[in-house]
Amino acid sequence: MAGDGAGGGRRSPEPALGPAAGLKPFEYNTANLIAALSFYGTVERREGLTLVTSPVEHPAFNVAVLDAPVPDEAALLERAHEAASHFRNLLRGFNFYACEDLLDPRTARRLDTLLDPLRLVRILDAPGMEAEDLVAPARILPPLEFARVATPRERAAFTGLISSAFNIPYATARVLYEPAERWRTAFEAWVGYLAGEPVTCGAAVEEAEALGIYSVATLHGHRHCGCAEAIVRHAVAEHRTRGCRGPLVLQSTPDGRRLYRALGFRRTTRFAVYASH
Repeated sequence: MAGDGAGGGRRSPEPALGPAAGLKPFEYNTANLIAALSFYGTVERREGLTLVTSPVEHPAFNVAVLDAPVPDEAALLERAHEAASHFRNLLRGFNFYACEDLLDPRTARRLDTLLDPLRLVRILDAPGMEAEDLVAPARILPPLEFARVATPRERAAFTGLISSAFNIPYATARVLYEPAERWRTAFEAWVGYLAGEPVTCGAAVEEAEALGIYSVATLHGHRHCGCAEAIVRHAVAEHRTRGCRGPLVLQSTPDGRRLYRALGFRRTTRFAVYASH
């Protein structure tokens, strides 16, 4: 998910900006999320469910995502049991993502109760957000120098930033981000340097004719001064120059919601994220 946006009570989703490949906003937001999570491991498609099994044991990178409509509670439980069985056999904890628009209203209301017997506890409500494009800057942004994550230097810098900003053990982050072969996916990232120091990073994924924003992280001492905004703008500009014209999407964490609203994003769906315990 995008770092630095979620929160608050439930609101009605705002009107869609326009379809991508004939899909509804929640469908291409979900498809883009799955493409981003696929960076973290081996992808396995089951009926109505995508599983990503990571080379690391950290639950955040071993995930199950609902990827098709769930007609009733029985169908939800079948998919949740399948995910739990898969990761239990691997002796892994995992995160479970459920887009509310894939659920019927009754199942969505009872989601916590239904998943509790599987020891799945809700840890986050992440708004799925969308913007046609970024609004113009309202302030002067810091003079960052940007480098694409394509060399050992940038991979090491990205690793350190993600580890620090998201409290990921450094050894775990190294396994995920430092090997060159792990970057042969649609997941593309940049590091922002200020006076030669890596202070911020961000990533983007093109999928389902939408451009997703992910892994936005800034060192604590450089927050609230425009670094995160600058890296997001750079990532979007890079893809726009290559001809990407689809909507911008993300799934916001609490820390980033204010930034993304200021950049023009608005909620079009919501993801409930659960962790196994």
